[in-house]
Amino acid sequence: MDRDARIARVLRYHERTMHRYPGGYARSLGHLDWATQPDPFRAYEGAPIVLLDEIAVGAGHEATWSAVRDATITPAPVDARTIAQLFYDALAISAWKQAGRSRWALRCNPSSGNLHPTEAYLLCDAFDGPGLFHYAPRMHGLERRRDLDVEAWRALAPDGGMIVGLASIAWREAWKYGERAFRYCMHDVGHAIGALAIAARPLGWSVRVIEGVDDARIARLLGLEESRGVESERPDVLLAIDPQGSRGALDVAWSDDVVGTACAGVLRGVANRLSSNHQRWDVIDDVEDASREDGAGEAHPAPPALVRSNHDGPSPSARLLARRRRSAVEMDGVTSISRDAFFRTMRSLVPALTPALHPLPWAPEVHPVVFVHRVEGLEPGLAILVRDPAAEPFLRSRIALADEWVRLPGAPDDLPLYGIAQGDARTIARALTCHQDIAADGAFAVAMLARFAPVLRARGPSWYRRLHWEAGHVGQLLYLEAEAHDVAATGIGCFFDDGIHELLGIESDDLRALYCFTVGGAVNDPRIQTQPAYSERG
Repeated sequence: MDRDARIARVLRYHERTMHRYPGGYARSLGHLDWATQPDPFRAYEGAPIVLLDEIAVGAGHEATWSAVRDATITPAPVDARTIAQLFYDALAISAWKQAGRSRWALRCNPSSGNLHPTEAYLLCDAFDGPGLFHYAPRMHGLERRRDLDVEAWRALAPDGGMIVGLASIAWREAWKYGERAFRYCMHDVGHAIGALAIAARPLGWSVRVIEGVDDARIARLLGLEESRGVESERPDVLLAIDPQGSRGALDVAWSDDVVGTACAGVLRGVANRLSSNHQRWDVIDDVEDASREDGAGEAHPAPPALVRSNHDGPSPSARLLARRRRSAVEMDGVTSISRDAFFRTMRSLVPALTPALHPLPWAPEVHPVVFVHRVEGLEPGLAILVRDPAAEPFLRSRIALADEWVRLPGAPDDLPLYGIAQGDARTIARALTCHQDIAADGAFAVAMLARFAPVLRARGPSWYRRLHWEAGHVGQLLYLEAEAHDVAATGIGCFFDDGIHELLGIESDDLRALYCFTVGGAVNDPRIQTQPAYSERG
């Protein structure tokens, strides 16, 4: 009964936080209270810090984007330098921006509104014995929060790997976005998972979701069991960083004794206060609780990989793409991309075609509907990418827009990409994304559909989080593919849910739109200066 009640609460939250066409928005404060803007950098005052090296692109373990997508890469050793590279390419500051007196940091992992609710923790034994560390991107360092028992650590990570934990501070997003903020927090977790997975690939490592661990144990392992209040950090996921490059889920059966022994050490440091005052959103507290992970859910195994080489000529450095990734704030309305670049981008989103890019251990539940605007060799219109062939009958039966799905001209035979409507979709894309020009002015835009209520009812309320993680991870791949083709991308969290559903003829909560995106030629503001990420460190 508790499970069914929690699912109902999650479904009510999602319904409550829909934006409704043409101008009905989920509840928020209605203005930005600059006096209480949250600090984007968590610090544990009093905790000793290990400063990590800046591993410049070209000075570390390098790989091209093609190799990261498709090749087997010899694993690098786990040491202070390779750990530094992992975080430098995944979660570190990538640059500072300045306009007049305003100065702000950009990071390798994107975030809605650049507010960064996601915090990362590392459990490893690479720094003077096993320890729990908080990653501090402001300094590119690791704050040592707790020493871990040696034997218990070996039980947690028997293969010499590491564990990264992600947690969210919902207040950072709620400050701007109000009740809808929890959705954006979960998108950001997905982006961070994707950023870590991509950063691990040049090192020959893999990122694997650790299954079977409930939120209470994750919180304990990350030192968050006493985190309370509006600025509390809520645990999201544990990731195994596997130096042998293994793939798939890692299901564990850690006993309370092992976790308790590992975490018996004293926590160091006190979390800094992020805001002077707060606006509490009870609905976010409720959905955080309702969607908690209880360790009982089961993933639906991912489809087998289709072994095929995708190498197609020169390719940029994967590390360069990760470090230079930016979120465009305006598109030029002119730039197009080639049909081959478009198809290559779509291929990256399909786990069976590019398994090395996909750390999530379940069969895809998120399927992009693409608004094709300016793709050379393709007529404008709408298309859908079916990321798991097994989902195609379900999608066809729920999307009433088109009776016939037609493979796009020139698409590879193994790419399940279908045209579902023809015609100029720019006006529609703009209208459905809260009237934002950026969705119409790119080469293409995306609305991500998820198999929704059936997944929650079959697998439990924690899958609400997981569906948003998956959408965020798809977005991270769109960012990197855009960079690889010398264009830019931006995630769009503001969209009219009901408008997208109506356009596609979706009549139930079997399918729901979770995230939008746009890819195209960015317009850069010459008034904004770019400064190095860590020049203050000397």
